[in-house]
Amino acid sequence: MRTCLYKLDEWKAGFFHQWSISYDEFESGPGQFAAAIVEDAEGRVHVIFAGDVDFSPDNEEACEPVMKVLVWSEKHGDVIVAARTSKEEAFAWLYLFKLMDGMGYYGDLKGDEIAAYQGAAMGGLRAAKRLLELRSGYEYEQVSVEEVMIP
Repeated sequence: MRTCLYKLDEWKAGFFHQWSISYDEFESGPGQFAAAIVEDAEGRVHVIFAGDVDFSPDNEEACEPVMKVLVWSEKHGDVIVAARTSKEEAFAWLYLFKLMDGMGYYGDLKGDEIAAYQGAAMGGLRAAKRLLELRSGYEYEQVSVEEVMIP
């Protein structure tokens, strides 16, 4: 994939996948046009007019979407989980919760942690994030969210 600027209603940064052919219906029949298949920052795919894609080097900074990386640091090493979209980020928090739960990190829960644990154990994405944030800073446990540029 290649980064680009593309226009739907306004210019946005995204990923170019490939060229294609699309069509519009007219009274006299269909009319074909060159199209581009692009993906937005949330992972949605759009087929747009080829002239509405810009690969200009002048737009290089705008064409570099940001990806979030969740970093769980503990005494045995770091676990890094990448997430390009908000949906992927939510599932990354749940993945980290399940990993920590499987390692037995939640034997000493207190207060709000108990309710967050119960919600996360049932697959609650927000509850998993809440629990990890509550526990961040405990003995050797630290969770952070870093933004990185996609080269």
